[in-house]
Amino acid sequence: MKTSLRSSILLGALLLGLNAGTVNAQLLPVTAGAFSTTPGSKLKFVNGATYTSASGYIQLTPYSRFANRFGTNLTYGTTNLLFQALSYATNFDVSAAPGAYIACQVLSVTGPVGGTLFFWEQGAGWPTYKFPVNGLYAAGKNRIMLSNPESGAGRPDGDPFGAVRGRKFTVDKAGDYAVTFKLYDISQNNPTTAGPIHPPSDPLTIKFSTYVDLGITQIKQTNNVSALTFKQGFLTNMVVESSTDLTAPNWTVVSGPFATTPTLTTNIFTNDIASQTVFYRLRGVTP
Repeated sequence: MKTSLRSSILLGALLLGLNAGTVNAQLLPVTAGAFSTTPGSKLKFVNGATYTSASGYIQLTPYSRFANRFGTNLTYGTTNLLFQALSYATNFDVSAAPGAYIACQVLSVTGPVGGTLFFWEQGAGWPTYKFPVNGLYAAGKNRIMLSNPESGAGRPDGDPFGAVRGRKFTVDKAGDYAVTFKLYDISQNNPTTAGPIHPPSDPLTIKFSTYVDLGITQIKQTNNVSALTFKQGFLTNMVVESSTDLTAPNWTVVSGPFATTPTLTTNIFTNDIASQTVFYRLRGVTP
């Protein structure tokens, strides 16, 4: 009798829901500039329409290993978003004026009750800023500096450019978050008044969603023996279950539980050849 194999991935209510959105693996610039270089023109997120919540964009934050001064931990985080101030030398039509010094402020964070958004500077051993969900953040504090003083930003004739790679956003609870950002010119280089060249930008809200990189990647059958390869995404107590009925409330544990390492595991077990079709699924606890 020939047995057909099918895989089914089930996270369940105790895990997290993977929302629809763009799966982000590449570096994604969020660019800061201005409507014009004329003093008094507002700053703006030049490509903000790409990332705004209204566009349907979701920044995925995978459950992954993250090393800091306290050791190696597992958390939800991403280094994909690169907030950068555009250079006047190469983007004069959309950049801020020479002399501007651009910073980015987190205005609000919504998400799971008790959750916190963390911002980490490049190479930092601990979070640079913490933003509790629905918290109140002091005006003018916890600003992410975008312009680079080493390239002259902040001087009256300095280029406002800045792009620091390796910065990281993390969250400590699974779920969906909405983070609202705003740009500020913190220079004092306005040619006619004692103050900044540009007024602040309009706010930009970006959605973040946590997920676990979990999945059955391959099933091979030799005679009545199945070799199942899967990613368990650092989850603990991961088990493999089987059933001949995809809608059955109770499935049979055929292998596991497994520890969090290795993240790509190959397991071999014997098929139940009494049925034409066997379904497999992964099940684990919330990280």
